[in-house]
Amino acid sequence: MKRKWIVAVSLFVLIAVVSCIRMKNDCLIVAAGNGYTTLVQILLALGADPRAEDTVGTTALMFAAQQGQIHAAQALVQRGASVNAKAGSGQTALFLAAVRGHAAIVKNLLDHGADVNAKTINNSTALMGAAWEGHIATVRMLLAHDVDVNAQDRNGSTALNIAARAGCQEVLMALLAGGADVTLKDRNGWTAAANAEKNGWLAAAEMLRKAEAEHERSSNVNTR
Repeated sequence: MKRKWIVAVSLFVLIAVVSCIRMKNDCLIVAAGNGYTTLVQILLALGADPRAEDTVGTTALMFAAQQGQIHAAQALVQRGASVNAKAGSGQTALFLAAVRGHAAIVKNLLDHGADVNAKTINNSTALMGAAWEGHIATVRMLLAHDVDVNAQDRNGSTALNIAARAGCQEVLMALLAGGADVTLKDRNGWTAAANAEKNGWLAAAEMLRKAEAEHERSSNVNTR
């Protein structure tokens, strides 16, 4: 009888501990996404898991990165949050920060070992996300960290192709300066210039056509 009582009590304590841990982790995710840095630090001190994630694999760090909560993100990284963890869709904290244009968080993540070339399940990269949204500061930061500027997603689009569809000339110029190949085509056979024309960005298309012409001239010189 005494043994059964001990087992029952032990089981109750175990359940209580597990519930408490889960509650702390859930609170950590909410606090991180809302930038409650002091609460994040308190929860971490109380034993919340810095790698805590929700039911689809989105971590507390990802929520902080997506919402631009730099101090919460720093606190999580300092306590061991994985900078390269992926959610169910393959998105990393770096990808989410880049898409939103949170350059300070992008820098912090890169400084702590984030994979600049990590891909989602669609083979999209942080550079592609930032290029599409026109976040020039983030694009330049990624280019300064050995990013694969000519990586292609599952549709064959590069960051340059994607930026061309968005029509942001400043981003296009930065990508070209960073070594983007203006001749690469997506699965539809469209170059960046063609994508810009197709979407009505005539000034961007003209700039890209000039880049194509320059590329062709350089190729001809090198083959002589």
